[in-house]
Amino acid sequence: MDDEMMPVEEEIDVLAMAQSLKDEAGQPNMVRLYEILGHDVPDFKTDFNVRISIFLRPQDTKPFTEYRNRVHPSCVVQEVINTCLAYIKRKGWQPKEADVINYFGLFIPSDDTMREDEVMMNPKIVLWRFGFARNSTVRLILKPKRSRAESHTTLNLKVCVDAQDATYKNLNFYNVTPISKVVQSLKTRYAKDMAGKEAPYYGLYLYRGKKGTFLEDLNKSLADIGIIDGDVLHWKRRQTLELQLDRDASKKWFFPLDTPVFDLVSRICTDLGISGPQQYAATRTHGKAGAGRSDLFLLDQNAIKTYRLSPGDGLNIQKRDATGQPVVQLKVLWTGADPVTASMGLPPVVTKRYTPIPKKVGEVGLFQTVFDVSLWDGPRRRQIVGDLQFTNYRLIFSSFLDDEGTDYHVDIPLVSVNRFLTLGGKKHGVEIECKDFRSFRIFCNRGDGSKRQILDFLDKCLFPNRDKMFAFYFRDPKYQEAGRNGWTLFDHAAELRRLGVGQSGCNWRITRMNIDYKYSPTYPAVIAVPNSFTDDELIPVFKHRSKGRIPALSYLHQANGAAITRCSQPLVGISGKSCAEDSKLIQCIRESVGRAEAVLRLVDARPKANAVANKALGGGFESTGGYQNCELEFCDIDNIHVMRSSLSQLKAVIELAYENESDSNFWAKVDSTQWLTHVQLVLRGASRIVSYIEKGDPVVIHCSDGWDRTSQLSSVAMLCLDPYYRTIRGFSILIEQEWLAFGHKFAQRIGHIGEDNCDKSFSDGERAPIFLQFIECVWHLQRQFPTAFEFNEVFLLATLEHVFSCHFGTFLFTCERERKQAQLALKTESYWSWVLDDENKARFTNPLFTQTPSVLHLSAEPADVILWNGFYRRWYSTAALTHRPVKGMPLSPMPAAMAKMLE
Repeated sequence: MDDEMMPVEEEIDVLAMAQSLKDEAGQPNMVRLYEILGHDVPDFKTDFNVRISIFLRPQDTKPFTEYRNRVHPSCVVQEVINTCLAYIKRKGWQPKEADVINYFGLFIPSDDTMREDEVMMNPKIVLWRFGFARNSTVRLILKPKRSRAESHTTLNLKVCVDAQDATYKNLNFYNVTPISKVVQSLKTRYAKDMAGKEAPYYGLYLYRGKKGTFLEDLNKSLADIGIIDGDVLHWKRRQTLELQLDRDASKKWFFPLDTPVFDLVSRICTDLGISGPQQYAATRTHGKAGAGRSDLFLLDQNAIKTYRLSPGDGLNIQKRDATGQPVVQLKVLWTGADPVTASMGLPPVVTKRYTPIPKKVGEVGLFQTVFDVSLWDGPRRRQIVGDLQFTNYRLIFSSFLDDEGTDYHVDIPLVSVNRFLTLGGKKHGVEIECKDFRSFRIFCNRGDGSKRQILDFLDKCLFPNRDKMFAFYFRDPKYQEAGRNGWTLFDHAAELRRLGVGQSGCNWRITRMNIDYKYSPTYPAVIAVPNSFTDDELIPVFKHRSKGRIPALSYLHQANGAAITRCSQPLVGISGKSCAEDSKLIQCIRESVGRAEAVLRLVDARPKANAVANKALGGGFESTGGYQNCELEFCDIDNIHVMRSSLSQLKAVIELAYENESDSNFWAKVDSTQWLTHVQLVLRGASRIVSYIEKGDPVVIHCSDGWDRTSQLSSVAMLCLDPYYRTIRGFSILIEQEWLAFGHKFAQRIGHIGEDNCDKSFSDGERAPIFLQFIECVWHLQRQFPTAFEFNEVFLLATLEHVFSCHFGTFLFTCERERKQAQLALKTESYWSWVLDDENKARFTNPLFTQTPSVLHLSAEPADVILWNGFYRRWYSTAALTHRPVKGMPLSPMPAAMAKMLE
């Protein structure tokens, strides 16, 4: 057996411990050592006897001499070997071998005949680990470890020196031949085949099966390595990484590609005299050796080959917290990764390097970059070869377009991915579909498992758990300064007071009954109800309305006192249940206007058939017979499932129109999706609400649960009624109140997550483009009243982008209660902090804005409701979509300001 048969790490530690525990006589305190290790304590008062038979040659049948002595249990085996060698030298032995220490080994015989040995003692282990009995004589053998001195055996080996034709040659070598002489012999015999294949870039490998072992120690013989007759040797390119100190070409390092990154860092730090290597980490600077910003931290336990470094790349060693400049800058001179060549039938490697996209605060690289992948760019109608990178925020595809002389980047926030599908065929890849109407196809050019790699990365990155979303990593200190923290923008009670609630002569008051979200978990803590209705009377109403969402004030017209209130459906069911307190609350809302002839408008956003069907599920709608001076009307806005299907059809029509430029039926197909009809119904319902409020009639809006269509109608109507909401700050407060505080389910509707964890089914029935429809309605108002809004189309697009991306914490979770429990105001940044930043606010400002107190009377006629090209077609070539509606707008591709802002 060889000297690798037993582990040595623990024994070395034990030896060091034994040497540190000295007794009064200066001897190792073995009793204390055993107590520390938890072993039974033997008697160490006496040494034990050893009798060692020494053989100078393996073929000897009789020992040269015997060595007898007493040995302490703390002695290391190698110390005993050294003592024996010194003894036989005194006996007149003159060794021919220079390295006699490594030549001999100490063996435990299997029987008393001393003819066979079974166990070679590890030279680094202390004797007491072998369990020798005290007060007895231990018999051992000292002899050559291997049969190097035996008769030279001839080995017939198969050797390959040409990787192109992979032909093997049968060569004979003595078993004692050193590896260095084998290599020299190959160079002499096959100089032509080995030209240009010099060490250290090439080396000799031993193959048994498919796996090759690099023969690193050239001084060892074939017998030392264990090579036997019939083995295969292959002279091939080494799987190594060669590094050079950037400012000193004389300092170089070679590492096998399977070396862990931490070992690489430790070795370089030790060689350069840098203390505390555990404080440092390696970072890669792709294509910019010794310069540029590090684009990826290399994980300690990953092998070097994981990161596919290329010659010319930079490898820096710097503090783990990424502070300060790198302490060591290295250049990659050689890597064992196979190059991509035209002869392999693969596309060429990108020769010119792109400038990486700057990382955001808190953004870090995940995994390694996947090189040489192709992205199908639909609008450009071309396939672009580049690199695919993954961060904790987004997926980034980068390339350099030689023909255009520009960098090309596509970045996809991970949470904005709607789904991804695998693609088969010769070029394996994936198709990524995004929530912002983008679709990409990424093909793997290499046949080295890149597709599996990409799929694994996507599976790990997409649809993260709540606490893994990028919003929790993005913390910009400037947004914590006074006056710049968007979390302080909205105060519900303050907004109600701005509307006049609580002031003298106002018939509305603020109640904090739901301060602990006991009565309605999805409602805000602060709501406004009529003065004439007490908190005790509210309790039965909470039970009578779905999800406890009672009629609460959204908007109060300060001139005539007409109010917009919102709620969920009453739980009347098939039996027609009623609630006296609910009926009284509705009457109090009507009476709050102060006019006896005022008519309360009950606006049900649903189609009537859907509202009737909800009675079978315990819901329903109000019976006007139970309320005085009330009128009920339905807006015919369909549910979330119809909206999701309609948007999916619209996306398919737009993609098909791009592929078929001559399709003259494009607008007919758009109309068949019913998407514009759905938007028109929202606008029409809001227009009616505006007219009622102007007449002085209060309005109560609801749908089923009051968090989707209800929010659409109330917020669009409030935009038309109050010019304050048409400013950037006012619009922010409108979204905070009507969408966030009143519990629109952003997490489910946008598809940020599943119920409690990541959603990887791609078919979440809760997803629906409700908020997108609202923003589209705002765009229609901007189009009809171009001077009435302080913000522009860029602001609307940016808002949608960050609703999809989860860059900020504003749109996370489903209601005010969940956001407070998650402490988003402390752990994330607000979207409004970014919006109201002076630089961004300038980008979002409409230069035509003229503040006017007038009410906006929008048009919801079919000719005025057109497709929002600025959103739905901004990723497509405008040349491919030439058809216009009868009363259409010019195409509005994504503005340059928007593209710059989203960098």
